Amino acid sequence: MVSRFILSAAIAMAYIIATVFVQKRIPVSMSSLCYTFKGAWRWLWSLWIWTTMFLLAFDLIPAMPENCQVFAFATCACLLFVGAMPLFNIEKNTAHNVFGIGAGVFSQVCVMIMAPQVLWGWIVLLPIGIDFLWRMIQLSRFTAPLMGRMPANPHRFYDECMVFILETIAMTNTYTALYFVSHSQLAFHIFAVE
Repeated sequence: MVSRFILSAAIAMAYIIATVFVQKRIPVSMSSLCYTFKGAWRWLWSLWIWTTMFLLAFDLIPAMPENCQVFAFATCACLLFVGAMPLFNIEKNTAHNVFGIGAGVFSQVCVMIMAPQVLWGWIVLLPIGIDFLWRMIQLSRFTAPLMGRMPANPHRFYDECMVFILETIAMTNTYTALYFVSHSQLAFHIFAVE
């Protein structure tokens, strides 16, 4: 079990590093590179996400309690659709976004079931989330006349790459939870079947 998800994590990390290297900045999202490729290079994204998903699926689905395996299956199904979208569309569309959000949410449900202590990885987003919510309140049409409009700050690196940060944390949490499950003395199931 350990070797497949470690290989999946290594492939995922290699793609992320290559994406950052090619774009020479933190990308908008993990899939942003595939939309800049032309022709046959678009297959690179699909090959990457399908390879990591299949390697992950062989460990993620059995790691879940029997009555909760549907969440792991839904994660894998959403990732399959996300990987296929660039092959049929020239630009990102609603289906790509919906399946991407679905994969993220379902993967974190799996993390919550397998090893809820791993969800502490989201604490990294707390300061960013507070800042984001504050700006949304200031920019809303109800509070803007009272507070004045807040200009965008070009020094907030996460304004453009928030989706990438969310995807990276979700992926890291999923791999960490699988590691904990593979070393079962560290993990516990909250919905375990007796």
